[in-house]
Amino acid sequence: MRDIKKILTTLAVALLIAGCSKQEEAPPPASPKTEQPKSAAPATTAKPAAVAPTGTVPPPAVTTSGTPAQEAAALETAYVSNPDFSARVETIYKLTDSGTPEAIASLGRLFHMEKDNDLKTEILDALFDIDGQDEKKAALLAAGAGADQPKDVRESAIDGLEDIDAKHALPILQALATDPDEEIRDLAKDAIESLQTAEAQQK
Repeated sequence: MRDIKKILTTLAVALLIAGCSKQEEAPPPASPKTEQPKSAAPATTAKPAAVAPTGTVPPPAVTTSGTPAQEAAALETAYVSNPDFSARVETIYKLTDSGTPEAIASLGRLFHMEKDNDLKTEILDALFDIDGQDEKKAALLAAGAGADQPKDVRESAIDGLEDIDAKHALPILQALATDPDEEIRDLAKDAIESLQTAEAQQK
């Protein structure tokens, strides 16, 4: 009996020790999760509107519906209101595209108000794109060939005169053939010869 009691006591002690060691090895209970406050999404900023590159002025919108006079007046106003070189050249060619007497009258007014020699030349050169209207074109080219204009503008005017009907161009060119500037005289004489040759071939 004593042996049995001793065995049972030894088993009980062993079980007790084993149970204690298991409790020590058990992982500690997980601490309850505390919800972190959700951070607010960063505010989205609106994209800035596109801006034209510095130094350029976008051409204004031009309404070209209406009578030829209204169309020419709208384009003339657009030219005057926008000093940007490219925008003015674009307006010049819009006027020549219409090819009306009113458009040529507008080009004449713009030529006389323009201070930039390159734009004056653009106006005269653009007349090549207008069919007919030679009498009105001649009046503008005569102004361009005047002694009060810079030499490069005068030269463009003489080139333009060579492109129109001889009966309108020759009187202007013959006056230029006695110009004090030798180069202008020579250009005028060459243009006269070219027009007379073309007239002779047509007969």
